[in-house]
Amino acid sequence: MKYLALDTEGSGLFDFAKPADAPGQPRLAAIGMILADDSLAEQERHGFLIKPEGWIFDDHSEAAAVNGLTHERLMDEGISVKEALRIYGDALDSRCIIVGHNVLHDLKMMRAEMRLVGYPDRFMETRYICTMQGSRQIVDARTADGKKKAPKLEEACAFFGIEVEEKGAHTGIGGAERALQILRKLYGLGAMPAFKDPYDKGPKKPAAKKEPKRGPRTGPHLFGERIPDAEQDIPDFIGGANEDGK
Repeated sequence: MKYLALDTEGSGLFDFAKPADAPGQPRLAAIGMILADDSLAEQERHGFLIKPEGWIFDDHSEAAAVNGLTHERLMDEGISVKEALRIYGDALDSRCIIVGHNVLHDLKMMRAEMRLVGYPDRFMETRYICTMQGSRQIVDARTADGKKKAPKLEEACAFFGIEVEEKGAHTGIGGAERALQILRKLYGLGAMPAFKDPYDKGPKKPAAKKEPKRGPRTGPHLFGERIPDAEQDIPDFIGGANEDGK
């Protein structure tokens, strides 16, 4: 089994309610990829700035303040996004498992760029591990009021004693390296997360049996006290968010 540790830097933040390639969604500005074998030993690494083609990186945006990139630097040092996508596509072809901290963000970024250049987005072929969720129980990060939460990259690195300092602009390779280091720590503790596979939706639940609606009841219902008539009268609550290919 092979792995590809991935981290991306973008021109902004996604609106996760919209498709990855919808107008106004962020674009890929930098990417780091580290290929590793089944023992998580590094095989090769790639770090690229991406040349803006048909879009402008806003030097005054929040993203620029965080990652330290500029439009001029991306134009001068960046490569065509297709070059980076070919390496990523080759990793998917070889059935690599994509690894990242909050990897769903990175996968959405890659889907967007693949669609925008006319490539298949490969969503259903992308197996992945999120080190943010995979380290959640062990790191036991907490909010200010003590509630449990998913650990930020810095929190997970601090827990495992991983160096987090990244000098200069963020180019993705540092984030990819730290995600791989976290995965190695989890592996060493015997807590290697299982990978997610979009093809694997789990066992199907049997369809709920619908009961015929009944007429009005007597008793408390007539005096304003609502009694659920049947199972369909009780609203379902579905919480959380799913990675659905958007």
